[in-house]
Amino acid sequence: MNLLEIIKMLSRLPGPPGLQEQVHRETAELIKDYVDEVHFDNAGNLIAVRKSGSALARRLMLYVCTDEPGFIITGVENGFLKFSVRGDTDERYLPASDVKILAADPLFGVICARAPHTLFLGDADKPLPADELYIDVGLSQEEAEKRVPLGTAAVFSAGCEGRDGEKICGKALSCRVGAAVLIKALEYVSGDDLPVDIYAVFGSREGSGTGGAGPAAFSVEPDYALVIDATHAHLPGASKIPAVRSGKGPAAATGPCVSRGITDRLTDLAREKKIPFQIEVVPGAGNPTVRAVQTSGAGVPTVLILLPVRYVNSPAEVADLKDAEAAVSLIGEFIKDPEEEF
Repeated sequence: MNLLEIIKMLSRLPGPPGLQEQVHRETAELIKDYVDEVHFDNAGNLIAVRKSGSALARRLMLYVCTDEPGFIITGVENGFLKFSVRGDTDERYLPASDVKILAADPLFGVICARAPHTLFLGDADKPLPADELYIDVGLSQEEAEKRVPLGTAAVFSAGCEGRDGEKICGKALSCRVGAAVLIKALEYVSGDDLPVDIYAVFGSREGSGTGGAGPAAFSVEPDYALVIDATHAHLPGASKIPAVRSGKGPAAATGPCVSRGITDRLTDLAREKKIPFQIEVVPGAGNPTVRAVQTSGAGVPTVLILLPVRYVNSPAEVADLKDAEAAVSLIGEFIKDPEEEF
């Protein structure tokens, strides 16, 4: 499968925090010919290993999360489903959104939205909190209770399509584009002798705040790590917030949360191989996934590659295929020639 086909397939799969099994099964099938072994750890991470053949080889961990924002059903009132949000999504996206209920017999619904003329004065200017919203599944109270047990998960129901040949629009792109990049990076180096042992981790539960990055780093004990994540792409009217540009390549993060040496090696490789890239400054504690990896054990030198995505954690995220293709090349070249000992 080509990169676009993988992104579309992964985007369409349901995978809210803690329920990424379907995404991981499909991923394992796609990478099985590029690695020596595939297994799951106790935190639910999918870990693929490719050994270099040298007993002295250093361990490079490549990490990407795979979950998407979702919902958990907390009650039923007159056939309408009460829910809480799982993961990080803006409550303004919720009203009138289509959702898929991941029951034993899946069904579709829509998050209730009140028409503007039915709102109280002032309510139209603020989003309704999730605890005041319901999902309409068109069922009676008895039918809803029978088909949708408490604790059932749900996700945005959206397709994934190309836009003008290069832009991609769909749900879950802020995690699944990165997963597709890692899959293709493993393919990129599949015919090469490698100087490092690769541990590619497709992570779990990042959106729930109890992610798999820390446990994965603890068990792998990498010598250094590369984390793939999404970042907010530039939008008109959002100039107060510095943002990288969609279509201009992945961004290498710089700041106190990442290893300067690995970042410099990545950017040197990008210039040498003429791979488009950008720089994003990440101040302070920075990315929580990087922090979990970086602080594991005695500490892990870590670098962060960011893929520009518009409308992050919405039902209709937008990414650029050129950024993903450049990230595959950059990560693949780094795996083949990390050069420095960090």
